[in-house]
Amino acid sequence: MGYAIVTLIGHNLAYDAKYGTDIFTGIEVPEGADREVMVEEIFHRCGEFSVGHTDFEFMHEEILHFFKVHNRTFNKLFETLELEYNPLDNYDRQETWRDDGQFQNNNRSTENGSTTSDNTQETKNMRTDYNSNTTTERAAFNSNGYENYEKNSHGGNDTINGKVIDDGETTHSNTITGNNNGTDASVHTGRIHGNIGVTTSMALLKEQYEVVQLNAYKTIANLFADEYCIQVY
Repeated sequence: MGYAIVTLIGHNLAYDAKYGTDIFTGIEVPEGADREVMVEEIFHRCGEFSVGHTDFEFMHEEILHFFKVHNRTFNKLFETLELEYNPLDNYDRQETWRDDGQFQNNNRSTENGSTTSDNTQETKNMRTDYNSNTTTERAAFNSNGYENYEKNSHGGNDTINGKVIDDGETTHSNTITGNNNGTDASVHTGRIHGNIGVTTSMALLKEQYEVVQLNAYKTIANLFADEYCIQVY
């Protein structure tokens, strides 16, 4: 069967001779991956294996299809390997919660009052002289006997009355009203992590070693070999 001797490297040489580029041109590279490293790893793993297609252009389309079909898987693979974690923790709980509230504060103050002033002042001064006469007499200078030269008399009744009245009223009123309504919210976050005792720290370190050995580029190269290569030298 002639197609069994057609290797991946042979297809790549033919494709490069016609188009001036490698047969992996146009592949969808996973986010975070290095394209050159990925292509080199596939050639390293599968280059000398025979592939199931004798036409290099058709093989190019199959390679594009391979990366499209597994695009989500490859992206998640690289994303998972980039996660940061504590290898000695087997419990990691994170929470976020929100408290919502409302408040209402109504104030009303009313003050009413009145002032009344009633002031009466009366002044009364009465002076009465009954039958009270004042007489002034002076004798004439050219008379041997007494002769009245001048006589003045004064008498009577004097009365003074007075009254002052102050009658007034003052009324005042004062009202103060206030409203203070609103909402408030607070957001809290919390994290609990560590070793809860279901396994030992040594066992966790061993699992960490296995994770470190996982290589995304080798995983993809092995999957490519399984799907397209006849893995016999």
